[in-house]
Amino acid sequence: MKRRALLLLPASLLALTGCGDEDPGPDVDATPPAAVEDLTATSPSSERVLLTWTAPGDDHMNGRADRYEIRYSETPITPQRWAAITKLDSLLTPKPAGQVESLAVAATGVRDWYFLLKSADEESNWSAVSNVAAARLGDLTPPGAVTDLSAASTTAQSVTLSWTAPGDDGQTGQATTYEVFFAESPIPPASWTAVPMEPPAPAPAGTVQTFTITGLGMGRSYYFCLRTADEFSNRSVLSNVIASVPGLRRLTTSPGSSLFGAQWARWSPDGLSIAFVADWGETENRDIYAIRAAGGMATRMTMDPAVDSHPCWSPDGQKIAFSSTRGGKDEIWVMEPVPWSEPQLLLSRAEDAFGPAWAPRGGNHIGFVLRTSLLTTAICTDSIVGGAHQDLYDYPAENSYPVWSPDSLHIAFTSDRGGDENIWTVLTEEGLAVRLTFWEGVDAAPSWSPNGARIAFHSDRSGNLDIWTMQADGADPVQLTFDRTSDTYPAWSPDSTKIAFTSRRSGQAEIWIQDLE
Repeated sequence: MKRRALLLLPASLLALTGCGDEDPGPDVDATPPAAVEDLTATSPSSERVLLTWTAPGDDHMNGRADRYEIRYSETPITPQRWAAITKLDSLLTPKPAGQVESLAVAATGVRDWYFLLKSADEESNWSAVSNVAAARLGDLTPPGAVTDLSAASTTAQSVTLSWTAPGDDGQTGQATTYEVFFAESPIPPASWTAVPMEPPAPAPAGTVQTFTITGLGMGRSYYFCLRTADEFSNRSVLSNVIASVPGLRRLTTSPGSSLFGAQWARWSPDGLSIAFVADWGETENRDIYAIRAAGGMATRMTMDPAVDSHPCWSPDGQKIAFSSTRGGKDEIWVMEPVPWSEPQLLLSRAEDAFGPAWAPRGGNHIGFVLRTSLLTTAICTDSIVGGAHQDLYDYPAENSYPVWSPDSLHIAFTSDRGGDENIWTVLTEEGLAVRLTFWEGVDAAPSWSPNGARIAFHSDRSGNLDIWTMQADGADPVQLTFDRTSDTYPAWSPDSTKIAFTSRRSGQAEIWIQDLE
């Protein structure tokens, strides 16, 4: 027990207390070698560890020690656990104090090795335990980073990621695992944490791989990246970070000269095309354009110095009605949905008439907005086959954005009656109006789903303009988009599974489509 206590006491304390009840006398060496403080371990190969350190002396750093005792472990260790650590058989003879010692140790089959040592003089005075040195064997080269991560496709609640597999060592070989990360807001690289998932195992370098993440929130932005690891837990740096919204895709891209962008999307009855308004022409006037709903090049449908806006399709898809100032005031015009078609005047009043909405059933009536005074508009209908004009809602307010119910029995519209914009409906036969929303802000631009179940609209309930839906009676409002810019003017697809809308999330007003299924 005295020897163990002596080994744990520093030399300065030994000089004061001695090592027991007996004085060792002036000729007995009681001073241990100094503790090694610069032990290092490196791995020059996958089967060898090289230990190096500065030799201590016989007495601290003077003279020459008598022997070393080196211990090792395959798991992390501390000097306090010295007695429980495995001893390494070594007959290394210490060099004079201050010289560099080195010892090669055969080590195979284990990833990490940990070492420490003590030295003793000829009187078996042992030094304190050295620092711990660690070495890692095997492959030290991390896999290459993925640099082309992208969102290959999305659904309403999923995103399919695509990337090119890197190698085990840089861009060669085959790595072992992927770690996938995602967040709902941009965060610094150091803050990413892996999400428990089961992505595919890495394929050979250069192979295109995909992984679908499900259970995501519709309309919400997500940020994705991934990291690659090999069999020795070498990890690559994070891949490029991408942002994606499940089920959302951008349909139009305006030229840099555009100020208005692309707005007011309306689906064709067959769901294959979308008409919209843009200022993409040479004179930057607003014209009617059409584009395939699946994407592609847009076609300019009208070419007039006037302002053309608010397109709507006839129920049979054979005509497009729209507002235009080409007659010197706002009027309703109609054209065939083909380029270079000559528009014809459909409806004109002494006042401005704009914002047409074609009745789904029969196609014989047009709803529109009539300017009755500087600050007042009315919701009206007219027969286009001969019949009486009808003022459905002419309360002194700004009433706009009429849209028919699928059965043509109601028209939903926006009214600022009372000071705030809210959604109302009116019976087309009786003119009885019912208020659906009671928001102290903006609820506007309704669009009735073709199945009659819900009404989409834009609202600033979240603090900025987003797309919302609600039941046809105003109940159950649900936020559909969550961008921090402006999402407006929704339009349902004929099968009620998608909504096209105007968004400024890319900086310019463009047409986007959100899948609902």
